[in-house]
Amino acid sequence: IIGRTATAERVLDGTPMTAQRIYELGGVNRVVPDGTSVEVALDWASRLADRPAKALATLKQILIDNDDLGLSEALTNEQRLFQTVVGTEEAIATMGDIQDRFDAGESIESVYGSPRP
Repeated sequence: IIGRTATAERVLDGTPMTAQRIYELGGVNRVVPDGTSVEVALDWASRLADRPAKALATLKQILIDNDDLGLSEALTNEQRLFQTVVGTEEAIATMGDIQDRFDAGESIESVYGSPRP
């Protein structure tokens, strides 16, 4: 995740890395204030739990599969997997609910949750 050079440095040198350094290398998606990691993780897990499970599983599969594919193959794979989800009753109902909320004047932050750093 953080690249061969940074990994080699850590393995060979053994010096601990700060959370900020791991973030800069792309090893984590964000750094949170001390003492809040469990709260932040539980909040994120709660938001994910509210999402359609099949859609999340498919997105995870796309990320795993496409990691080693070229652009054309990755786009083909993404479209193939997307088609397994988009036409389901759950997806259609969810898209309708979201559209209804936008039509009622809700903001994107309200519909999808507060913006994240």
